[in-house]
Amino acid sequence: MADPSLAQQAELTCPQCNRTFEAEIWHIVDLTARPDLAERLKEGTLHRFPCPHCGHAVEVDAPVLVFRPHPTPAAGRGERPFAPTPPLLFSPAQGTTAEQDREQAAALVNALRDRLGDQWRDEWVAQGIPGVPRDLLPLALTEGWEAVQREIEQRTRLSQILEEAGPLGRTLAECLSVRSAEEHKGFLQAHPELYGPEGLALLERLLEAETRPQARQQLQFFLNLHRRCREVGVERAFAEIGTGPPIPPEFQEDLRRAQGGEQQYLQTGDPAALNEAIAAWEHILNHPTFAQADERFRLAAWNDAGGAYLRRYWRQGQIADLDRALSLWQEAVRRTPPDSPDLPGYLNNLGNGLRARYGRTGRLEDLEEAIRVFQEAVRRTPPDSPDLPGYLNNLGNGLSDRYGRTGRLEDLEEAIRVFQEAVRRTPPDSPDLPSRLNNLGTGLRARYARTGRLEDLEEARASYRRACELGSDKAPQEAVRAGRNWGNWAVERREWAEAVEAYGYAMQTVRRLFVAQYRREQKAAWLRE
Repeated sequence: MADPSLAQQAELTCPQCNRTFEAEIWHIVDLTARPDLAERLKEGTLHRFPCPHCGHAVEVDAPVLVFRPHPTPAAGRGERPFAPTPPLLFSPAQGTTAEQDREQAAALVNALRDRLGDQWRDEWVAQGIPGVPRDLLPLALTEGWEAVQREIEQRTRLSQILEEAGPLGRTLAECLSVRSAEEHKGFLQAHPELYGPEGLALLERLLEAETRPQARQQLQFFLNLHRRCREVGVERAFAEIGTGPPIPPEFQEDLRRAQGGEQQYLQTGDPAALNEAIAAWEHILNHPTFAQADERFRLAAWNDAGGAYLRRYWRQGQIADLDRALSLWQEAVRRTPPDSPDLPGYLNNLGNGLRARYGRTGRLEDLEEAIRVFQEAVRRTPPDSPDLPGYLNNLGNGLSDRYGRTGRLEDLEEAIRVFQEAVRRTPPDSPDLPSRLNNLGTGLRARYARTGRLEDLEEARASYRRACELGSDKAPQEAVRAGRNWGNWAVERREWAEAVEAYGYAMQTVRRLFVAQYRREQKAAWLRE
C-alpha cells in the first residue's frame, strides 16, 4: 500500500522574531507508513515547528486524520475485553466550530479515499469517525481507544457537575485552570464564594467523582487549601504553603511553562504537556545565569524538576528519567542547609526515587540508602507537621521491602511500628488513611505468618476492614486493593466467610465505581450521521 499521508506547505511567521519560514502541515497520517509522524503525534509535536531563526516553538492549529490500516483488535477469548482502536481517528483544530470540524473531516476522508483508490474500505466509516480532542490523541496512540473513552467519560462527568452548579461551577473551573500560586491567590481574593460553604461542597463533589489518582491528589490539595482560606483567610493560608523563593526575571517564563505543563499533565494525562514541562525545566537548569541565581530558587528548581522526571518515568518507564530525577534530588539534598524546613521533603523525594530504582534493578544499595534518607526525613520533621504521616508511611514501605529481601524480623517489627504511627497521625478524614491502613494490615499479616501471634491476626483483619470501609468513599482504589489483599489472605487460611466479607467490600466498591462512571453514550462519534 502506497503511503497516503498528506501534507500542505505553509509559510509561517514566528511571533517571537517576526520572521517567516516554510513548514509542512500534516493533515493525514498513516501510522504504519510513517512511524516518524506517529512518534510526533504521540509526543504532541506534529504541528509544532521550531523557528529556524530564533528557536521559538510555533504552534499551528490544524486538523489531522489519523489512519491505521490494521486497527488494534478486540481482546480474544479468555483475555480482558477492551474496545478496538478504529482505523480512522479525526482530531479537529481547536479554534473551529463543530460545523467546520464536520466539513474538514469530510474533506480529509474524501482525500484519503482518493489517495487509496481500490484499497479504500467503506466499512471504515460505516459507524462514523470518532473525534478525539488534540490533547487526547497521544493517549489514543499509546494506550488505545478504551483509555480515550474512559478519559472522555471522566471529563464529561466532571463537566456536568460544574455545569449543574451554574455560575459557581464556571468560576471554579476557571480557578482550577490558573497556572501559579499567585494567580490562584488573586482569584480567591476576587471570588470568596469559592471557599464558602457552596464552593467547598462543589469541590468535594468533584473529588468524589474523580477517579484518576493524580487528578484526585491535585483536587485534594485545592480542597485543603480552600478550607484553610475559610478558616484563616486567603493571605495566611497562602503564606502557610509559601509562595516560594524569589524568581529571577530571566526564569519566569520558563517556570510558567514548567508549572503549567505539569498542571496540564495532572489534569489530562497528556504526555506532550509533561515533555513540555521537562523541556522548560532543562532550559532553566542549563541557563548560563542559573549558577548565580538565588540558592533557594535553585534548590526548588532541582527538587521540582526531579518530580517532573519521576512522573515521566512512571508514565514511560525509561530508567534514564529516574536516574536524572535522582541526580537532581541528590544535588538539592547536598546543598540544602541542615536546618532548612524544606530538607525533609527533599529527603523524602530522594528516598522515593531510590526505592523506585531498587524496584527496577534490585540493587540492595539503593534500598539501604532509601531507608537511610527516609529515616533522616522523619527525624528532621516536627512532630506536628502534616507531612510526617506520609514520611513514616514511606519509611515503613522501605523497611517492608528490606524484610522481603532479607527476612530480618527486626525490619518487619520496625515497619509495623512506623505504619502504626503513620495511621495514628493521619487525620480520620484524610484520603491517604485507607492506603496506610492497608499497608499496616499487610505488615501485620506478614508477622502473623512468621510468628503465629493471634493479636496480629485480629489487628490485621481490623486494619483491612477499616481500609475497606473508609476507602469506599475517600479512596475507592485503595478499598478495592485492601479488599483483595484481605480476601486472598483469608483464602490462604481457608477462612471462607471472612473471604466472602473481604471480597464483598471490594465488589461493592467496584459496583459503585461502575455506576458512577456509567453515562449515556459519549459524543466521541459525533460525526455519525
